[in-house]
Amino acid sequence: MKYHLDEGIQQCAQETVRECVLLANQTYRRRIRMPAIDFGLKGRCAGQLVAKPISVAKSSYIIRINGDMLIRHFEYFMREVIPHEVAHLVVHWIYGARAKAHGEEWKTVMKECFGLEPSIYHALPTRSARHHAREYIYQCVCQNHAFTLRRHKNAERGAKYLCRHCGMLLKFRGRAQDLARQE
Repeated sequence: MKYHLDEGIQQCAQETVRECVLLANQTYRRRIRMPAIDFGLKGRCAGQLVAKPISVAKSSYIIRINGDMLIRHFEYFMREVIPHEVAHLVVHWIYGARAKAHGEEWKTVMKECFGLEPSIYHALPTRSARHHAREYIYQCVCQNHAFTLRRHKNAERGAKYLCRHCGMLLKFRGRAQDLARQE
């Protein structure tokens, strides 16, 4: 299900980013600039820092946030995800692009600046039934295979899929719900 990301939620997220940047500036006595914020990130990733080089000496930073996940897990984003992404910004600003994404510098920023236990991965549910449902059934000699919509569309466009067990070409049988009604 697609959620509507209203302006109030966006403003709260932007304010949290602003507070985290301010805290980092106070902690490390820097003048880290406020990054742009994009709420269009999709998929399983909760957040992402993008550094776009403007020139040899300058970069423009964008924090990308998964808007659908933000709506469903608002408090977690404010408490964990946004500080996580701002920590990447701080590390990039202080140590440059050569620092490891989740290296010691990043772990130190997470602990010292934000008082958080550094965690690389979020624990949020990410599989959307709409996007990941395996509802298209293909068959070979030995078994049925459930395909996602993407794989089914690829097969319709001519992609050939073989069974890993018997090596036979997979053939479309129908949608899972239609086949279930027939049985």
